[in-house]
Amino acid sequence: MTRLKDGRRFIDRPIALIDIETTGSEPHQTGICLLGTPDEINRRCGEISEIACGLIDPKTFAMADDLYFKVQVINHHDRPDQIQSFDGYNSYNFADWQTAVPLAEAIERFAAMTNGAVPCSWGTSFERIFIEHAATQTGVTLRLDYHWTCIMSFALGLFRAGRIGSAAMEDSFSLETVAAYFNLPGEPKPHTALGGIQLEHQVFQQLLHLAQTT
Repeated sequence: MTRLKDGRRFIDRPIALIDIETTGSEPHQTGICLLGTPDEINRRCGEISEIACGLIDPKTFAMADDLYFKVQVINHHDRPDQIQSFDGYNSYNFADWQTAVPLAEAIERFAAMTNGAVPCSWGTSFERIFIEHAATQTGVTLRLDYHWTCIMSFALGLFRAGRIGSAAMEDSFSLETVAAYFNLPGEPKPHTALGGIQLEHQVFQQLLHLAQTT
């Protein structure tokens, strides 16, 4: 990823709010030697199965545009048809993805919408490693700003400063507990990447409002 030179200031760039769902905790990488037992490798290595992105206006912080795709999964490790995602958060049925778009198409459309935007998610490391791996895998050039911003870090700063807080957040600091603090409704079940960006956007707006007040 290179520094963008399109004449826009950082503060004027839209924010690309990103959420993905995957079938493993780290990208499948053909030809790379992975450490662990076959079962451990089978459990960890996965693919993007959903991708959602909301484009946030840098001045109003309203969601100006969004995209959502179910993405075709290749199932490199011959998992059974009905599987659990790596953390048990979602259940994936590969048969349901027969009409999903190819990864290359999803990443191309993602790249087109996010050209020049500042990438953002609840916690950026997971999204970043999968998105950048998918771009390399498909040969798609991403034109995102090289700064990846993190809603969790924003919320954590306010939590540590005593501006927000609850017993639930002290026990488990997550998107769900922060959303509950602001009395926001939880995501519809089952969880999807689209539901993820919608809740992240609501939490982001609440945090911004709080940060702007004395």
